Amino acid sequence: MRKGWWINFILLLVLIIAGGGLWWADKKESAQQELEKAQKAISSIKADQVTQIHYQGEDGTQIELNRQQDGFHLTTPLESLADPAAVNNLLGILEKSFERQVSGDHLEATHFGLDKPEAILTVTTKENQTLTIVQGSLAPTKRHHYLRLGEQGPILLVEETHLSGLKQTLNQLRDKRLLPELEGQLPQRLTLHRKEGTLKLEKRSNEQWWMEQPVADRAADNRVQVWINALTLANGSGFQTAQPPENPDWTLTLTPNKGEEITLTIWRQGKDILATRGKNSEALLLFGYLVQDLDKKSLELIELHPLKEAQAQITQLTLEQNGQQQTAVAKEGKWPLPAWETLAETLRQEAETGDLTAPQTPASFTLVAKTSQGEFTFPFWKNNQNYLLAPPERAVRLQLTELQSKVVTDAIQVIFP
Repeated sequence: MRKGWWINFILLLVLIIAGGGLWWADKKESAQQELEKAQKAISSIKADQVTQIHYQGEDGTQIELNRQQDGFHLTTPLESLADPAAVNNLLGILEKSFERQVSGDHLEATHFGLDKPEAILTVTTKENQTLTIVQGSLAPTKRHHYLRLGEQGPILLVEETHLSGLKQTLNQLRDKRLLPELEGQLPQRLTLHRKEGTLKLEKRSNEQWWMEQPVADRAADNRVQVWINALTLANGSGFQTAQPPENPDWTLTLTPNKGEEITLTIWRQGKDILATRGKNSEALLLFGYLVQDLDKKSLELIELHPLKEAQAQITQLTLEQNGQQQTAVAKEGKWPLPAWETLAETLRQEAETGDLTAPQTPASFTLVAKTSQGEFTFPFWKNNQNYLLAPPERAVRLQLTELQSKVVTDAIQVIFP
């Protein structure tokens, strides 16, 4: 038995030594790979160290960018915010590696397309360290490009896929966000003037959105935030010189948490949507899908729940129709008939939209809901195939969906057969 124990111990020791050897070999190989990668790095400069960029693309345009507090800005040939993703792509070459260095006694620039470069990138760090990268022609392999570091530096062979950032135009480098100032924040106030009327929204001290126009009413926080995000996060595809018409299709004014009020003039020009601010003669070309948000119906943004969240625990319902009345009590959350649960659920669900039309006929029926917050009366009117209901102490009616209206009709027929 003792002999068997020693054999097991020796086998375990052999396994430990073998495992340690494999671990050490793997670690040594990884270290060797990292060393080779570092030796083949195009540059030791990292993108976040760069403060100034000079770039000349294939079209010959001289472009200069400077890092400022809010990111890179174009300074030549025009002044504008730069697209953060495009700048990162441009600087991506700094952290790539080369395949091999081209060697030989007579390395003429003309042999590698370096006399007529496809792109030239010069970067400067805050420590005034400078590096120039010159992109030459495509190598015979068709999968690599020639690259030179500096005017007389080494010529490198670099994979074609590493050079996508050096194929950008001035338009690609420009920031085409509609409202870059509002990145990461919602405005506190919004006014949208358009042909069908003015929409005004304000976030009040309790962080609740409130509609001021076309009607003074609670707004639905989730709907408003989704809608405003669609506007503030919108991007364009380019720029063109254009002056807005005297009566533009939309004028959008936003008040951010910090900074000055922003006003955008937006209009249709043929199939295009253009936007500009102030007296700027250059307009941002927007994508057509933004029209559906600019034309959003105001009353789709109000609070569409008949009952507030705090009032939604209904304990008793009374249905009044044609002089008749039926009352039901929910005992431990259970109603005596599923029809009563349907009516209770209708008061807790979002309606389809708001409506400012004042009904011209008496209510089709009235539903009185009792909750821990009090008693609330909801008159209902039939409006074609849908029901309208009037929430208490609000200036709007809420229109139910066709499906909601159908199940309400079915429920009433059960309660009043």
